[in-house]
Amino acid sequence: MAVANAWGWRNAYVALGIPTIAFGIAFYILLGRRNARQNATAVPRPAKGDDTAWPRSEKRRLVVFLMLTTVSSAIINATFSFIPLLMVDHFGVSKEMAAASLSVPFSAVFWASPLGGYLADRFGSVRMILAVSFIAGPAVFLLTVVPFGWPPGVLLLLFGVIIYTRMSASESFLIHRTPVGIRSTILGIYYFTAMEGGGSLRRSSVT
Repeated sequence: MAVANAWGWRNAYVALGIPTIAFGIAFYILLGRRNARQNATAVPRPAKGDDTAWPRSEKRRLVVFLMLTTVSSAIINATFSFIPLLMVDHFGVSKEMAAASLSVPFSAVFWASPLGGYLADRFGSVRMILAVSFIAGPAVFLLTVVPFGWPPGVLLLLFGVIIYTRMSASESFLIHRTPVGIRSTILGIYYFTAMEGGGSLRRSSVT
């Protein structure tokens, strides 16, 4: 946001795009060399049983877990789209300040993600998802009720905590509870439903 305010939005995208491209090229080269070394020294894996064997009870549990975590993610993601409008129309801040307010929840990634992983290991992923789901609803409601000042900032930071603690707890649960043969498929469903759920809620709210 500081780069955008100083140089303009177009230059901000250029400034952020250049290191992204450079890192992408560097990682592509490094990972390519690593894969080549691994393939040269790879040892054939012994045949195992069916990696996709999955008890029905585990399937039901995973479906319920996916519904819970993706619904909470969709609600928070949909709310994000309206935060700048809320800051301008409800609190009367400038457009620049409203746009900069989005950086508050995203700043939580530096500490909320490892904290969420630690708490998930300590108390369990299911308990963590239940906790953030119960917190998400009141947080969204209070954002339109609290007075201007530090309370909206605290709630925006809480949104970031909800997002990043939920992600680490959810992915850990999915990886450990899903058979190896379909693990990527389940993760793909998880990411798709979380993102598209938020988009669907945004469209329904606008219309």
